[in-house]
Amino acid sequence: MSVKRNRTILLAIICSTYPLIVACHQVAPSKTDGRAAIPVSNTSDYEKLAPLMPVVKMNGVSVWVEYHATCPSDVLELIPLDLAVHSDRKNTKIDALVAVQGLLSEDKGVSVSELRPGIIGIKSDDVWSSILQSKLVDLKLADIDRYNPDGAISAGIKASNASLQVLHARPVLKFGGLREEPSKQRPHLNASAKYETLEDLLSDIAQTFGGILVYKECSRSDGTHIFDINFYRKDEFPSPL
Repeated sequence: MSVKRNRTILLAIICSTYPLIVACHQVAPSKTDGRAAIPVSNTSDYEKLAPLMPVVKMNGVSVWVEYHATCPSDVLELIPLDLAVHSDRKNTKIDALVAVQGLLSEDKGVSVSELRPGIIGIKSDDVWSSILQSKLVDLKLADIDRYNPDGAISAGIKASNASLQVLHARPVLKFGGLREEPSKQRPHLNASAKYETLEDLLSDIAQTFGGILVYKECSRSDGTHIFDINFYRKDEFPSPL
């Protein structure tokens, strides 16, 4: 039995056993460089965000998205991202903030600003950002996590568990994915860096790796919250024409 088939069977068992708490993402190797491709469940997000990537690549910035959504009713709990991003086929290099504002000009439910040097923020008006202020307790980043945004994000969420319990919030859980092996030639988080909050860690990820960071959350009728955080590296998208 092949490794791929073994993994598929394992995911099927997990999904059938824990259908209400697990988001089952199947991740395939990239055909170009061996990194994980975009998870199937995030394909629609990838397509919506693609028009922003030329701005990221041409201006050397990252984009940070904070979005409030309606909690899904399906068991996979895949939180929808409904940004109205419009494609700009000119792909000319202009001020990054102006460019992103232009791409979001028809979406009246969001604001665009420069969060800090090198990071352009897109924030829906009703987003609940308290989760991002969660305190990190005993954060442990393995060497491989420092070279992989997804690994660092997972470690950060784990370290913020105490705050998340107080907030009655929990993440969408994900399985699968390939990671880059540590190499001094590749971007990576500093081993000596200190982070107080989840937001501090995410900011460093965005500035270090370059790409689009997406934080999505939704509120349930019982007062609980679920959230999802993904980072799309700029080299996961085709180069602008």
